[in-house]
Amino acid sequence: MCCYEDEGAVALLARAGVSALDVEPTCALPSEEDAVLDYLRTSGIETKQDPVTSDKDLPSYEQFVYALLAIKYVNEPQTYEQAIASGEAAQWGKAMDCEIHSHEENATWVLVPRPRGRNILKNRWVYVIKYKPDGSVDRFKARLVIKGFLQKYGIDYTEIFAPVVRMEILRLLLALAAAMDWEVEQMDVKTAFLNGFLEEEIYMEQPVGYVQPGKEDHVCVLKKSLYGLKQAARVWYYTFYEAMMAEGFVRLIKDHCVFIKTRGKEICSFSVYVDDLLVIGSKAFVSEMKDILKRRFQMTDLGGVSYLLGWHIERRRSERIIFVHQEKYATKVLDRFGLAQCRPVRSPEETSQKLSESDCPQTDAEKQDMEKFPYREAVGSFMYLMMGTRPDLANFVRQVSRYLQNPGPHHWNYVVRGLKYLNGTRNFGITLGARDVTKASLAHALSAYSDADYANSVDTRRSVSGYVTYLFGNSPISWRTSLPKLVTLSTTEAEYVALASTVQEVLYLKQVMLELGYDQVGPVKIGEDNQSTIRISKHFGTSWAVQAH
Repeated sequence: MCCYEDEGAVALLARAGVSALDVEPTCALPSEEDAVLDYLRTSGIETKQDPVTSDKDLPSYEQFVYALLAIKYVNEPQTYEQAIASGEAAQWGKAMDCEIHSHEENATWVLVPRPRGRNILKNRWVYVIKYKPDGSVDRFKARLVIKGFLQKYGIDYTEIFAPVVRMEILRLLLALAAAMDWEVEQMDVKTAFLNGFLEEEIYMEQPVGYVQPGKEDHVCVLKKSLYGLKQAARVWYYTFYEAMMAEGFVRLIKDHCVFIKTRGKEICSFSVYVDDLLVIGSKAFVSEMKDILKRRFQMTDLGGVSYLLGWHIERRRSERIIFVHQEKYATKVLDRFGLAQCRPVRSPEETSQKLSESDCPQTDAEKQDMEKFPYREAVGSFMYLMMGTRPDLANFVRQVSRYLQNPGPHHWNYVVRGLKYLNGTRNFGITLGARDVTKASLAHALSAYSDADYANSVDTRRSVSGYVTYLFGNSPISWRTSLPKLVTLSTTEAEYVALASTVQEVLYLKQVMLELGYDQVGPVKIGEDNQSTIRISKHFGTSWAVQAH
């Protein structure tokens, strides 16, 4: 088994039952890739000079085959037996020894005689090669993972939910950090899931390759959490929560993954996304709190943040701004679907074309033909971009995500246009922060814009609602487009429904700002372009405008 830099391209081949190592560069692709490439070839998508081969006589679909198969790869074993038999056996052995040593130091389990009538869970080794930004090998990593899918509800686990910080809050904190010139640093908790104590009594077989001589019939009873357990993330979250409370931090009411502590005019905040920590605040205070946490947990101090959750974070401190983008992820998406060399377009949508349920396949044969296209994978890729740094994709994602169950050729064409747009805008992102922020401007930092598109839906005639909220008037914090369930009878009513949704988001962010110590004084400004809606929102009551417009 091989691990490729572009996992998506290989995943397509693997799902079609083909090993990339067995495919010659000039052979035909399996059926799923044939469908995608036939579409590219027949739809007139233009390609630039292929970076892999200089043979100009090759048609574009064969160039795509080269692009898929000429990806650099290294061996990543899937089993313990493969690891010790590989050419990198010494590196993998050292990585496994390190993992076992960490468990021994952590007292993750103790050996006991095998109990009768208990569910004994199995485990496996997971091997990963970590790379540096330039693509060279950084280190070999081996992790012992329990097979949590064998756990039984009510015996081995009960609650498993664990929260993660919301994207909106991360953007808001980054905007404040840029404007206030705070430190923005990142920490990684080593073996985070091993820190929490378990309430349940869970038994596990001894790790493969590390069975203790003379105790072959013994099993491990877990004292602490382990990767792979269904409740592992939840146990870790509450372990971290208790540590933060003990240090005097306060958890935000509106986001339970953000912890803040103030000392005079100084502030320090920790935002947790599983085992990744974003630390923001005053320089001296942040340094002090980081040292305290390092004494509680084994942590890697990554310094100033540059890459977090797939976001590239570029700070221009002298300008008091932070630019956030996902260019690397966008490039991977384009490579995955073979459109990295296509000619870009100016917009993700064509205003003259609207998607409809009537474009969905009707017969079994039509549905089977569409199964060859990676529609859901493409929409999911767009969704991650949109949720992070691309508000320009919000309405596009809203439209294409409505047909995930039964997409048709027209829907796929729409997705391909979106990919062509992405190719020309892969370096787009959002700018957060502001210069010359004063106490007065902080008290009026929030603003928003609301809009609606009356009777936009071809199938239901429902109206589209949308909003975007800002900090300092130029830093986008949250955005959304949606299709409300009710059918509005006028443009005024549609705009009023959209405005109500916008106000809900504003009230949420206003409460977050209050918890951070920056209460918003007076009403928050919301941009609205419908005069009747403005009048009704100011002087609520029956109006002819509701019926006439």
